Amino acid sequence: MTTRLGALQAELHAPTALKDYGLTEQDIPEAVELILPVIPPSNPRPVTADDLSALLRAAHAGNSPAVTEPASTVPGDRGVDAHPHARKAIQ
Repeated sequence: MTTRLGALQAELHAPTALKDYGLTEQDIPEAVELILPVIPPSNPRPVTADDLSALLRAAHAGNSPAVTEPASTVPGDRGVDAHPHARKAIQ
């Protein structure tokens, strides 16, 4: 299934992966170190280094990351369900 954005991307021959912009797999751990501290506390779900690494690896390869429920380590946190606006935003 092609989205309008995907069709435009193909028409423009726009890069679809971070590797197309010069990011190497060896750069991912450093990118995680640089990005993790600046993720705002208001982010709708907790972000771990593993989550961010998986996201960057998917983006590096040009794959769309799957939206999954977070494996929160915060007691009582119900993940996306605890943030009603977040679920609407990812649907």
